Amino acid sequence: MKCQEVFIVNKLRESVKKRIYSVLDASYFTFGSFDTQFEMSSKKPPIVFAVTFRPKRTYSYIVGQKETGRLVITRSPGVYKETETVGALTFDDCIDGLERWCICLKEELQSGNPFYDELQELRRKLEQRIEEHIKDKDAHFTPEEKTDIQTKIDALCKQFEDLKAKSAITEQELKKVKEELANIRKDTEVFSRKVWYHTAGNKLLNIMSRILNSETAKSIAEKAFNQFLLGDGSSPPES
Repeated sequence: MKCQEVFIVNKLRESVKKRIYSVLDASYFTFGSFDTQFEMSSKKPPIVFAVTFRPKRTYSYIVGQKETGRLVITRSPGVYKETETVGALTFDDCIDGLERWCICLKEELQSGNPFYDELQELRRKLEQRIEEHIKDKDAHFTPEEKTDIQTKIDALCKQFEDLKAKSAITEQELKKVKEELANIRKDTEVFSRKVWYHTAGNKLLNIMSRILNSETAKSIAEKAFNQFLLGDGSSPPES
């Protein structure tokens, strides 16, 4: 069992502060999206440090210290609830919790985006069409089908390259998209058709979720999802 650590609130070391900055900067939002405050002894319990999300200040991560030396974390959003207060045995627990909070923050903001519901609906449609039209779960693609998929992926990749040329997406986003599309292409050699449709669909949904800031890129990915995987109204090839 970890031993409880007692910290003097007004003497938080600079190296410890840098650890906090590093966690925030490594998050999806980076350090500039947060305000940080330290050593607020006027609060009850005294605050060791507090992090506030600038775009929506109701979201925060606050570490307080009771008179007993016990550390207490109040976070919004929480892991399970909108706001949670939990104890921490060590200061390392607080740093680990901050990293987890950054992930929860991204999840919460994404789920509040109407496009999140669209993604869930596309996922539901994919599952439905696969169950309806892919009867033989062990059947693999024919050489002709693999060639057709290759052609479609190449065309889709070109569209994202054009978006990068227009600065609609970043170089890093384009790199990630190409990696996913390359994996989708390779998967035709490995997976059965039913497994491939599941895998390729979820990979395209992941692409869409990462490029929410570009309406054009989102539109291209969504169109590809509908035509490439849902058949744009027609069924996937029967197995």
